[in-house]
Amino acid sequence: MEVPSPEASSVPGAGERSDPRPRRAPLFGRGSLQFAAAGGFDIGSHRTSTASSLAASDVLGVSFILTLERRTEQTSLSIQDPVGYTSGTSSVGQIQAAYRAATYALAYGALTGPSDSQVGIGGFARGLELRVPRRNGELDLIGASATQAGGEGFRSLGVRRQYFLPKSSLLTGTLIASRGEQSKAGNVIADATYQRYSSHLSTNLEAALDRTKGVAGAADGARIATAAQFNAPWNRGYASLSIRSIPGGFTSLTSTANADSGWELTLQRGVGKAGSLLVDLGRDDAFSSGQWNRTTRRNVTYSQPVGTSSVTLLESDARSTAGGETSVNRADGVTTTETLKGFSLSQTLQRATAANSGGTAVQSQETFAIAHTIGEGFLQAQSSFGQQRSVGAATNQRQTLLSYVRRLGPRTDLTLGEQFASDDSGGVGTSQRSYSIGVIRRLSSLVALNITATRSHQSGLGASSASSLNVDLVGPLSLGTTRYSGRANPNLPATIAGHVYVVSANSAASFGQRGLGNVLILLDGTTPVRTDIDGGYQFRFVRQGFHTVSIVQGTIANGLVAERGQASVEVGGGQTATMDFGVGAFAGIAGHLYAATSKGSQPIAGVDIVVDGGHHATTGPDGAYQVGGLLPGTHHVALAVASVPASFQLRGDPQRTVQVVQGQLTTVDYTALPLGSISGHVLYAPDAGFGSLQGARNVYVVAEPGDYAAITNDDGSFLLDDVPPGSYQVSVDPETLPEDESVVQGPDEPVQVFGGSESGGVVFKLGTAAKSVVFSFDNGQKAGVSVTVRPEHAPPGGIVKLIVRTTAQHPSAVTQQSDAFGSFPLRFDVALRAWTGSFLVPILQAGDYALRVSVEGATHGVGDGSVTVDPKVPLIAAHVLTHRPQPGHTIAVTAKILAPVQPGDVVRFEDGYAFKLPEARGEMYTFDVRLWSHGLPYHGTIVNKAGKAYPFALNAAQR
Repeated sequence: MEVPSPEASSVPGAGERSDPRPRRAPLFGRGSLQFAAAGGFDIGSHRTSTASSLAASDVLGVSFILTLERRTEQTSLSIQDPVGYTSGTSSVGQIQAAYRAATYALAYGALTGPSDSQVGIGGFARGLELRVPRRNGELDLIGASATQAGGEGFRSLGVRRQYFLPKSSLLTGTLIASRGEQSKAGNVIADATYQRYSSHLSTNLEAALDRTKGVAGAADGARIATAAQFNAPWNRGYASLSIRSIPGGFTSLTSTANADSGWELTLQRGVGKAGSLLVDLGRDDAFSSGQWNRTTRRNVTYSQPVGTSSVTLLESDARSTAGGETSVNRADGVTTTETLKGFSLSQTLQRATAANSGGTAVQSQETFAIAHTIGEGFLQAQSSFGQQRSVGAATNQRQTLLSYVRRLGPRTDLTLGEQFASDDSGGVGTSQRSYSIGVIRRLSSLVALNITATRSHQSGLGASSASSLNVDLVGPLSLGTTRYSGRANPNLPATIAGHVYVVSANSAASFGQRGLGNVLILLDGTTPVRTDIDGGYQFRFVRQGFHTVSIVQGTIANGLVAERGQASVEVGGGQTATMDFGVGAFAGIAGHLYAATSKGSQPIAGVDIVVDGGHHATTGPDGAYQVGGLLPGTHHVALAVASVPASFQLRGDPQRTVQVVQGQLTTVDYTALPLGSISGHVLYAPDAGFGSLQGARNVYVVAEPGDYAAITNDDGSFLLDDVPPGSYQVSVDPETLPEDESVVQGPDEPVQVFGGSESGGVVFKLGTAAKSVVFSFDNGQKAGVSVTVRPEHAPPGGIVKLIVRTTAQHPSAVTQQSDAFGSFPLRFDVALRAWTGSFLVPILQAGDYALRVSVEGATHGVGDGSVTVDPKVPLIAAHVLTHRPQPGHTIAVTAKILAPVQPGDVVRFEDGYAFKLPEARGEMYTFDVRLWSHGLPYHGTIVNKAGKAYPFALNAAQR
């Protein structure tokens, strides 16, 4: 049947019938489809040539999670799938799909119910899950399939009931029955958990009972596994205790466990004014291969900033006993940093030993680095010496690194490097020297293009020469929206959950992938929780809004480094936000940003750190940051100065070059200087000098040297904020003072500003200004005349205002007369109770020009004044008051305008942004401007009613 046109169908013709049947809605609603991808990519080309060969390789690495979602007013459908591709090998993870309606939810994929267990009852089970809201909780029906360790498939049916209890508590009961597809073996699991969340103590208790019959590798019978977790804030830090006991033969949906028991205790507390101490203790007892194995570990990290210095101590000890044989692994390290007269100094000492029945191996390394700003760049020298000794062998390694980094533009850096390395092993020595030049071009705030050319020469054993050219485009991949589930409801608490997983060469985080257990995760730097046996974690009853989730590196196994130390997320009430953390056997860079205050060191949060132009991190509430996923070797670290809060100023150069080692974190700390402020009042007596003092409003206050300015409030108070420590001369602009007032008392000496404090009590007292009065004696009748000229200095084309006051009663005329400025009458201003007029300064030579005002009437007189014509005075002098203005942000601007414009005239900037000039505040104009994407300078014009345009520019303040 042919479909009629809209015109035809709106007015049916004779004999035609309209179809009254409503159109059926699609099964999953008519909402729009939304696509999202989150992950990272590395695209590049590497070319290497030697005397005998030419090698080329193309790099394409992509790892992300695809999300396809459709939402309507009543339902939502989402499908997620992790995908990875590296070096010609692709990987596709397990699909997770969910359909949510108002009265039920249906999910397919890795079961989210039994998997969040401290004893691991779920394993890799996949299937369907039907979730139905019930009174005070939820009811889940589960149908799944899984493969046991023996290779036989089991089919499972289960039910789970959640009860939301008072005081942020959750009680969950799970019952799952499984049956083998071939052997008809049976397994029943009953699990109960009690979770309570509070700001003082969070508790997670779990007990699981399994009963097996005929399952391969497990004796028939029943077993009970238990686990407990306690997390609490503690003495400017936190404490976390985890205990578990799993009997031998305990059978989950996918495997039979060996006997295992253990505990983990992590303590973190503040030490001194800004120090931090982290102690991680643990013991594991596992039964395997017919014998018990015991492992105890101790990891201690201590960091303490002192002014512009910092010290970090690391100590780890792991002892393993198996079959009567004991092995001991110890590692110790100390890192110190210091900023001294523009030089950045750092030194690191590390020592590691491994001892067992076969002997003892010792590895030590000492590194010293010095850096200094030279010209427009940053020069750094680093020297390291390492030794390795084991039974019958010894190796000495020495390495020096010299690098120079220069900023070529807002988004481009040039790096020059020279590296020398020598190796002496068993009496055979080799040395290698290389030279490199690199350019990092930031295409956006996240994506960077890295181009590096290297020439190297090796002498001694295997002497050779080589050159290489590498071009890489790296950055995160983020399309669409963040990973959220659930409909936002401000009346409900939120949930933040995630997974800590091991990153391999070509895998993304996949649903159901087994992760790392007992890793400590922090919410907003204070609330801890440990990952379960499968690497999952969850924060329930979270208030809606912005939150920071971080991973504690000290609780990760030695040799593994997290890809990122923390991440920020905004979650709405009733929603669940997903934040995953990957760890792997790669290198990393970590450190802190502290401010040296009079009360000790203060951490600074929210500052961006960029490694190699493409790896990003942000300092957390404790000032810490971490970037992982790095290859061993040389890396460039840069702190984004524009992201430092306006109340601080970075000390030392923001760019560093460091060497990193696989499986370890290299420390790079930064220090900042807190800025101070100057406050005070401008006061005067408005009743001709009599009566009490009150505040003078709209007075322009300036501190020099620099460009620090403020305008007084209605009570005469002012605050010059974000001022670096130092000595400043504070003054007021006389042209912004009230009529006939001048400064009669002010600060006699420069004001001293100290970081992190306010220098208050600066007072300016105003009095009656001296008047230019000429008395005229004419037939015994005289009149006093006072002439005020504003401004006293003006450029050609500037507008000058005259304010004339006289003792003459009802004068018939008040006229200005001047050879330079012509003659014109003045008009009486009722508000000012004075005669006023204005004129444009014509094109004149620089110098002083006189003018005379005549008063005619029953009494008459004259008054004289002068104007200094100075072409160097700008028609529009604009100052940006916002410290470190950012593109796209709104900034505060004050402008002294001498051009003939008035409120309501159009202010238009070069990108088309426009608004109307507001009312003047005294002699000054103050307004807000949205800064364009290119930052400062920002050029604009003011167009008056006559169509005349007057250009001006907003420039960065000279501080």
